[in-house]
Amino acid sequence: LVTVEEIAAGGNGPKNYLDTLWWYTNTLTGLNLPSTPPVSQAGQATSAIVLLMARIFFGIFMGAVASALINRFLMEGRGMGSVILRHHVIICGWNSRGPNIVTEFLQEANGHDVVILANLDETPVRSKRVHFVRGDPSLEKDLQRASIGTAETAIILSDQSTPGLSDSTMDGRSVLITLTVHSLNKNIYIVAEVRQAENCPHFERAGADELLVTNDVVAVLLARAAANHGLTHVVRDLLTSDAGNEIFIVPLPPSLADKTFDEALMHLKTAHQALLIGTMCGKEIILNPKQPLNLNACDHLVLVCRDRPILD
Repeated sequence: LVTVEEIAAGGNGPKNYLDTLWWYTNTLTGLNLPSTPPVSQAGQATSAIVLLMARIFFGIFMGAVASALINRFLMEGRGMGSVILRHHVIICGWNSRGPNIVTEFLQEANGHDVVILANLDETPVRSKRVHFVRGDPSLEKDLQRASIGTAETAIILSDQSTPGLSDSTMDGRSVLITLTVHSLNKNIYIVAEVRQAENCPHFERAGADELLVTNDVVAVLLARAAANHGLTHVVRDLLTSDAGNEIFIVPLPPSLADKTFDEALMHLKTAHQALLIGTMCGKEIILNPKQPLNLNACDHLVLVCRDRPILD
């Protein structure tokens, strides 16, 4: 329209559609390159309306983009959306031990992300590798939002987000969560926190692979520390990643498959500064074996060292 008006006016304005398009592009983008502006009154009026509308629509577009990004950020922080991940860890439920669990796991060098699935108002931990999904971990729809089907490990915590629950009630809820998780992903490895030791068989039948009876562990540590002064310092050094040595369970490398326990002990200490303290054969754990042990019957090694060793 501007081109037609300029040609009809016979002035020094744009003579063809490309000149007009170039002037609009140059003006809207602020390039300040040589271009021919409209000179007729009709062309200038039309151009002013077009440029004004373009600015308005551009502002609306940028506002919509900014609003979408802000809403997405708020939804992620409040756990209203879903996550699409693979080989991640899902923490089902939440209690006062949750922050330490996340901190310790993030120290691992495997780089896996963590998804917290709990009935909280907002994410309890902020990190690039931590994702929050607000929901009930006993419900299939909320577990699907946390990508349960592609998760590698699930940690079932005694959920204290609902105050006033007894130990027995919390264990019953954890068993239900364990059963639901196992039914949705048969290959997932499930570690569950247990409040009462007599409920362990229920967790095992529901599909849990490892159980931690928190009350019993605390009681045993206190008793052993009373008889062996300084024991808690040793345990803390081995279990935390902030300093000192840690315990690592690594697959048995082919180079050690034909070795005995004592031969592997010397090799690992010399080559990797790692202390071999035991082996795992399926679910059987052998620590400090009394009799000569051939490693070809084992599939994992239990090591104490400062960093996770890379064995070949």
